Amino acid sequence: MRMNRNYCTPHKMFHRREAHHAREGYVVLTCNPKVTMSAVQNVARYLALFCLALLPAQLCCWEAFAKDEPQQSTDPVEFQVDCREPGVLVRVLGLMDRTGRLRAEVFSDRQEEFLASRKLLESSGRFFMRIDFDIPKSGVPQVCVQLSDPGRYSMAVLHDRNADGKLNVFSDGFGFPNNPKLGMDKPSVNQAIFVSGPGHAPIEIVLNYWNGLGASPIKKKKWK
Repeated sequence: MRMNRNYCTPHKMFHRREAHHAREGYVVLTCNPKVTMSAVQNVARYLALFCLALLPAQLCCWEAFAKDEPQQSTDPVEFQVDCREPGVLVRVLGLMDRTGRLRAEVFSDRQEEFLASRKLLESSGRFFMRIDFDIPKSGVPQVCVQLSDPGRYSMAVLHDRNADGKLNVFSDGFGFPNNPKLGMDKPSVNQAIFVSGPGHAPIEIVLNYWNGLGASPIKKKKWK
């Protein structure tokens, strides 16, 4: 049996030629443009859902942002700009809006401790620091992370837009020192390292927000 090379023939033409091809021993495959476009859209839809299904294993499961009792910052953010060493001044850029609150969490420079849950770290005597602070009505939000010893640390910053104390990857913003490109992946600890001590400049962290199939900073002209 021969295979017709015109795999996609107009649907109406197929009905006129069907009997002829049947007599000649051809196998005719028709291709309805409307059906084909629908199939392409379905494939794109399933691909998007598949990518979203993978997301919880990457961004959504950052245990560090799990909801628990916050450690509130005692001083207003505007009075925390005088940061003494070995503390580090953190400036948060790229806000989508000024709703909710900001949270900075500091970890050691070890991969297994980076973004681990507060309860796990504190129960095992590992280093962990959390600072929740308000977003000013104008200007760049900044906070002093007052560390007891100079050295290498890692950090994550959350823009908790609804102030519920946990990360919602599809609406909240998040960022790290060195501002690594995220996409659908969380950074490694080496991408989020900063060094505290003499001579080190303030850290500027640009927030990322969910956009399509990945997380990235919003356009600078839209920064709030």
